[in-house]
Amino acid sequence: MTAQTAFRRLTSAFVLAGALSAAVATAGAETLNMRYNVRVSGIKVFKVDYEGRLTKKAYEGKARVKPSGFGGLFLSSRSDMRVKGRMGNPSVKPEQFFMRKGKKKKMKEATVTYAGGHVKSWRRNPPRNAEKTKAINAAIAGRTVLDPLSMLVREGLKGPKAFCQGRQRVFDGHTVYDIVFRKEGTLRDKRLNGTLYRCRLIYVPVAGMSEKKKRRAKADPPYFDVTFAAVKDRDVGTILVPVSATGRLNGKSFSASMKRGKIGGEKLAARMAR
Repeated sequence: MTAQTAFRRLTSAFVLAGALSAAVATAGAETLNMRYNVRVSGIKVFKVDYEGRLTKKAYEGKARVKPSGFGGLFLSSRSDMRVKGRMGNPSVKPEQFFMRKGKKKKMKEATVTYAGGHVKSWRRNPPRNAEKTKAINAAIAGRTVLDPLSMLVREGLKGPKAFCQGRQRVFDGHTVYDIVFRKEGTLRDKRLNGTLYRCRLIYVPVAGMSEKKKRRAKADPPYFDVTFAAVKDRDVGTILVPVSATGRLNGKSFSASMKRGKIGGEKLAARMAR
């Protein structure tokens, strides 16, 4: 797994929500605005901009990943992710997820639509070959599958006691993988003046990638140690928002840190749940 591929996986696990457009379902909702800086081996290479909204009935947002800092001189890979969905009982119910990734002249796009908590249809441009398409369809058939952003929305709504447990199958329109959750405790943060909750997300490949990449990832599973802040949203109550992450892939360390964060126009520190 390359550093750029690893970063896209980190972004998928790091962003809390996403969407395709400003829908009536979230009209009047508070907006969460975040920016993260990502460093590989201590060097800034990417930035992530995120904007999302959440209500008791629906969620939506969008995230964009672009080369930045030293990485901007050498990297051309970027990605965009969007999702919209509705709140279900007991879990979130995604409706449509979109992800574009790659270089300017070699972008790969995928769209996944859902019905009743299952994947209804998906398409990718350029399309997967017959062998990988068959493997992907077998891996998602009859299962409760989430896109990576809806997965994090679900975790963010569980609250500090119930989140970060179990295993979830994820499909982003390109590959299928499982995320295994493991709680890592808490810590106090002076910048936000509150408690942060730590969660390890372990990536397990399932389908859609080459056998070489699958073997490599299974032999040395990529993981992301993400810290979440519990903040108050005026409509839905307390939600968990990712504020930093660290990990190590292919012998290289990487980290993501919050450059700025606001909810409803206020800094996160002003909305920390005490």
